[in-house]
Amino acid sequence: MPATLATLESSRCPITRSVSLLGDRWSLLIVRDVLGGLHRFDELASHLKISRAVLSPRLAGLVDAGILERADYREPGARRRAEYRLTESGQELVPILAALVDWGRRHVAGSAGLRLAHTGCLSPVHVEMGCAAGHAVPNAQLRIDVPPGH
Repeated sequence: MPATLATLESSRCPITRSVSLLGDRWSLLIVRDVLGGLHRFDELASHLKISRAVLSPRLAGLVDAGILERADYREPGARRRAEYRLTESGQELVPILAALVDWGRRHVAGSAGLRLAHTGCLSPVHVEMGCAAGHAVPNAQLRIDVPPGH
């Protein structure tokens, strides 16, 4: 029997596995803030208005998943602290965040406070899908396939 979405074990689905890692409210917001230049625990806690008890395990999980990397720093006269940077894997989440920004600005009331812009010309950035052959792919021409053997 050929593989179909109905025959794919849900726990092996990349959407299922990604949502289990990034699907809580805080994880993507932490990635957004680190992308936006907030790298220190106190900066993140303050901006997100999140408790230390919630932020600490989320940061640890993102580090364990290879999305963030932790680097120690020390202000003169202060104890050593950590700051967080996006890894290559974390940078690859940028199109997902861009798609959420784009969709939210169009479909969620009150979502106009953020936009992504091209640093070269400051024009807004929009997410577009394309296939490996270089064709633009409108949503109506997209289908979900399950590779043979999955």
